Amino acid sequence: PKTSGGSTSVTPPSLTSITPSAAATGTSVTIVGTGFGSGSTTRTVPFAAPNGGKTTVTPTSASSTSLSVVVPANAVDGLVSVTAGTLASSNSLPFTVTNPRPGGATPTSAFQGDTVTLDITGAKFQSGMAVALSPADANTTVGTPIFIDSTHVQVPVTLNSNAATGLRNLVLTNPNNGGTGTLT
Repeated sequence: PKTSGGSTSVTPPSLTSITPSAAATGTSVTIVGTGFGSGSTTRTVPFAAPNGGKTTVTPTSASSTSLSVVVPANAVDGLVSVTAGTLASSNSLPFTVTNPRPGGATPTSAFQGDTVTLDITGAKFQSGMAVALSPADANTTVGTPIFIDSTHVQVPVTLNSNAATGLRNLVLTNPNNGGTGTLT
């Protein structure tokens, strides 16, 4: 609190930077600014969540000018702010979640003995990404993904004649700690 002539005013937190400003969920980021409180001050960091919502995390370490937080699993691109005690920050900073966001894949089925090219669409795909099936099967081979653009990849999949039957999830992983996205 600041005092001036007998009156007390409280300055809300102000954000200067978030580093890195783009990262995958589960990654630690550092927010620098002022007015984050000290000692036992309760601090929270709301990230943007799907459908205009917020997902809030508590810092893993904190000082009056720096907070370290882990990007929550359901965070999406949007603004990040800070609350210290009951005071919301006077500004927000943009943050980009780098996880791939698969939206669909065709074909949706294949027979044992087939080789198919999965056509996967979505968002935030990066060149060099990996694609896997889960659960894995030693009798199914997933080839090297062909990067078309940030919304489209193709990957050859060979199912041997004794490949396991049943449903599989597609797990897409961007390179350089770019995160993972799953299509169920």
